[in-house]
Amino acid sequence: MLNYNFKTNSLKMHKRGLSAVIATVLLIMLTVGAVALIAGVIIPFVKNQLDTSKKCFEVIDQISIVQGVYTCYNSSNTEIMIKRASKNFELKGFLVSLSNKSSSQVYRIYNNSETSGVRMHSGEQILKIPDIGGAYTYRFLSSGDYVSVAPILEGDLICKEISENIPSC
Repeated sequence: MLNYNFKTNSLKMHKRGLSAVIATVLLIMLTVGAVALIAGVIIPFVKNQLDTSKKCFEVIDQISIVQGVYTCYNSSNTEIMIKRASKNFELKGFLVSLSNKSSSQVYRIYNNSETSGVRMHSGEQILKIPDIGGAYTYRFLSSGDYVSVAPILEGDLICKEISENIPSC
């Protein structure tokens, strides 16, 4: 609000009105800054997490541990047959965890690679992962009566594991 002072021949402004305008402008700037932060940081982060979850969701029930004569353990080693279902997806390898009452071992199995303490059922040191619809048996040089197998996808993304008890041989 403007006031004319006749003694000094000047206009005066009341400071109360100006404070409210400045506060409103500051609140608008704060809101715009918060929206920019959300749009620039949080939305890409959430989108990335959703893409990761989508990749893992596609491989649910596509890896299985085949129970039978090729999946068992004894006092010195463990054999596990891992089967891949018929759905096509980029499988880079497996993360296998063997456990017993006193210890636990974790192995990473990649295609055409060697991993200490793991052999193919045939005795080969070069490990292979199953093709679509196929299965391979792996021999671990440690004993375990409980196994967990998690698929490893491109970018070393490890998805939810499947776990089962293993019978003795």
